[in-house]
Amino acid sequence: MGSFHNFFLLVIPLVYPTASAGYNSAYRLEKDLFLNYSTRIRPAQNYSKPIHVDMAFYILTMVSVDEIHNKFTLIAAMNITWIDEKLQWNPALYDGISHYFPHPSDVWRPRLLLINSLNEMDVFEDKTDIMVVMSNGRVFWSPGGLFSSLCVFDLRRFPFDKQNCSLIFRPTYDIARQDIALSASNSVALNERIFEKHGEWDIRRTVVFTVMGKDKRESFVVSVNLERRPDFFVINFLIPITLLSVLNLLTFVLVVGDGGINISYSMTVLLAYTVYLSILVDHLPTVSMDMPLLTFYLFALFLISLFTTIDIIFIVWLNNKEEEEEEEIKKRNARESKLMSAMSKLGILTKIWPEKTESADSSRARNNFRKLPTRTQVHPANDDLTNRVSNDSESTKQPRLDSSRGDLVGKDSGDATVGHINVNRKCCPENRYKNLSERVRVCSMYFFTILNIMVVCTTAFRVLY
Repeated sequence: MGSFHNFFLLVIPLVYPTASAGYNSAYRLEKDLFLNYSTRIRPAQNYSKPIHVDMAFYILTMVSVDEIHNKFTLIAAMNITWIDEKLQWNPALYDGISHYFPHPSDVWRPRLLLINSLNEMDVFEDKTDIMVVMSNGRVFWSPGGLFSSLCVFDLRRFPFDKQNCSLIFRPTYDIARQDIALSASNSVALNERIFEKHGEWDIRRTVVFTVMGKDKRESFVVSVNLERRPDFFVINFLIPITLLSVLNLLTFVLVVGDGGINISYSMTVLLAYTVYLSILVDHLPTVSMDMPLLTFYLFALFLISLFTTIDIIFIVWLNNKEEEEEEEIKKRNARESKLMSAMSKLGILTKIWPEKTESADSSRARNNFRKLPTRTQVHPANDDLTNRVSNDSESTKQPRLDSSRGDLVGKDSGDATVGHINVNRKCCPENRYKNLSERVRVCSMYFFTILNIMVVCTTAFRVLY
C-alpha cells in the first residue's frame, strides 16, 4: 500500500515543472528519448535478464456478484512499475527535467491478460491512464477500470455461503517467462478508507500473490474472499417458508367437513410454496451440481404440503362417508319404525315377520325373563310386588319401536321382552365409518408435525455445520 501512496505523492509535485525548465528543453528530451525507440521491442540492454514488473492492486468498489452467470465484477486500480533502460537521461542536460509524462501508447508496456475475464482479456490495451517516466528509467503506470472475471460459486450453504473469487493476470503467450518476472508489491488489496461497501456481500479477506502455472508461466493473482449477508434471504425466504410449514399443520385443527375449508386452506399453503420455489429459482444458477440445501428444504416442505393436502382430502371423504352412513341409518330406522308400528297395531307382526321377532337376543332375553321369581317362589311379604310385575307384563302386549335406538319395546320401557319380540335388537348395522376420520386426522397431525421438525432440524444442521 505504501507504493500506491508514494506514487501519488510523486505525481502531485511533478504535474507542475520547475520554472527553469522550458518548452524547448522538454521537446528536445522527448525527441532524444524516442529517436531510436520501438514499443514492440523489449527495452533491455541485456536480453538474458528479464524485466522485473512490480504490480499492486487496489479494490475501490465491488459492483456485482452474479451467481446465475458466475460473474464477479469490481472497480479497481493498479500500480505497475518497471525499469525501461531506453528511457534514461541526465537531468542536467535538459534544464533539470527529472520526469516526463509520455502517452502510454508511445511507451513499451508489459502486455497483461486477464485470463479468466468474461469480456476482453486484454483489459489494458487501450488504457490511456497517467504514466510517468523518471530520469533513471523507472516507469509508473496506473491503469484502472472495470474488471469482470469468471467465478465458480459453491451455493450449497446458500444464503450462509462464503465464496472465493480471483482475478488472474498473466503476460501474453508470445512472451517467454524469462522476458518478464512478475512480483506483488502489496499483500492486501483492500483499503477500508477508499473502499465502498456492497449491500449483499462483505469482503472478508484479500490476498495478492504471484504463482507459477502448470505451463511454467508466472501469474499475478488477486484472491477475494466474500461472505454473503443473509439478512435479506432470512427475512424474505427462510422465516416465511418455516411459518408456512406451521400453518400447514394447522389444517388438521380446523373442523372437518365445514364446507371444504380444510381443502381450500391446504391448497392455499401449497400454492404459496409453489410461488416461493419460483422466486428462489430466479436467484440461483440452473445447475444440478452442488445445489443449495435451501432448495431441498423448500422442496421437502412443498412435498409435505402436497401430501397434507391429499391426506386432508381423504379425511374429508371419510367424514362425508360417515355422515352419509348416519343419514342412511336414520332413514331406514324411520321407515322400519313406521312399518312395524302399523303392523303391531294390527297384531300380525309375529305371524308374517317372524324373522324380525326371533333372534339370538330374544332368546337371551327370554332366559333372563325366566330367572325372575314366580308367584310360588316369592316370599309372602313380596306378594304384592310379584302381582304388579305380572299385571304389568300382561298389560304390555302391544310392542312398539323406539326410533332413537331402533329397538322393539313394550308400552313400559322397563320390560325385558314382549312375547317373541327382542327389546334390545338393532334394526340396522352400526356405522362402520364412525370416528374413523377423527382417528386419521389425529394420527396425520402427529405424523406431519414430526416430519416437519425432522426436515427443519436436518437442514439447519447441514447448513450451519
